[in-house]
Amino acid sequence: MYPNCKLINPLLLGVKMFLADIRVWRNEYIEGHYVCSDFAQEVFNKATENGMRCGYVTISFEKSLLGHAIIAFETDYGLVFIEPQTGEQIDVIVGKYYPIALVGVSEFDCILKIDIEWNDGTQKSIVQEIRPQVSEVIEILESPNCITCNYVTWMMKYDNLGRIIKSIRVCSKINYKCKY
Repeated sequence: MYPNCKLINPLLLGVKMFLADIRVWRNEYIEGHYVCSDFAQEVFNKATENGMRCGYVTISFEKSLLGHAIIAFETDYGLVFIEPQTGEQIDVIVGKYYPIALVGVSEFDCILKIDIEWNDGTQKSIVQEIRPQVSEVIEILESPNCITCNYVTWMMKYDNLGRIIKSIRVCSKINYKCKY
């Protein structure tokens, strides 16, 4: 934070011109030496030096212990996220997948939380209240335990995060709850 600096929310066009000028994405990603947090910090510092209000963004994922760092600007088009390793504007939505492949994070790992620390000293967290949205998936598994057939159907109900919330074992041939 630079308390003696007057920081302004830039126009989206101004952000794009700024990013084209500093070209941070030309730096090389070097595991353990120059990583996502370094890219984000460099853009954050340069934006501050140029009087632009900028947010250092930390993204947490549901399954991965690793996080990711990007930047944000509040523009005339609203809150805009920028991937500093590419200079591209991206959609970052809690509960959805990150749109670009990341080292150490599965492509099917949902965003759990977004924390933004603005260079004017303010902070913002974006989290989603998890309300299970049930979808039904039926899997047929071979089961030697069924009296009437060799197959048993498991009806699995999952919430929106892929966790099993209910499973029912049903005989697949005569369609009633299996005794076993």
